[in-house]
Amino acid sequence: MKNYLKKFNLLLKVSFLLSISTQLYSKEYNSQIHTGIGFLSASFSGPTTGSISIPMALSFEYELINTANKSYFFENIIAIDSEDSKTKYYATHFGSRYYFFSSNLSATKSSHGTSISIIPKIRYYGGWQLGVAQVVISSLGPVLDAVSTVFEYGAHVGMIYQVGENWGLESKFSYSMGNGFSSVTVNSQVSQLFVGGAYYF
Repeated sequence: MKNYLKKFNLLLKVSFLLSISTQLYSKEYNSQIHTGIGFLSASFSGPTTGSISIPMALSFEYELINTANKSYFFENIIAIDSEDSKTKYYATHFGSRYYFFSSNLSATKSSHGTSISIIPKIRYYGGWQLGVAQVVISSLGPVLDAVSTVFEYGAHVGMIYQVGENWGLESKFSYSMGNGFSSVTVNSQVSQLFVGGAYYF
């Protein structure tokens, strides 16, 4: 009889735990999308020396969150001169960043009608990036341009201020140096300051 009661008691406990698990909901965000608009300044030296300044450059970035403090990202940056509607700079980068003073993970847990969200309010980060860029070093007419392909490497810092469960306002500054490897070879220095948004998903 005692063994029967123990087995029955154990069966009740297992049933209770299963009923709780069906009502438990947990979600963690492991990716972010970043978009930004801002100022880009580039200077280059070599066979031709010059510089460009674009006040309305655009950036798009996908970030894969690896741990609470570390992530990897891929980004595209395009700078179009409003005067002649030409793309003066285009780059694709990949890199890594580290979040300090706060976690980069956001999670929401719900159980029995009660929901708890853990969302960092302010996030600071710094990191590095590598990639390839194309820079217009001189215009030879309304259509023809002299373009140099450059291998870039640099660093960046930024801050995200969370304004909701998914959305945050972001500002980022990055600096890159580059070495040309195309037929028109120049060395470059590029500074970028972007403001925009970050979206957890």
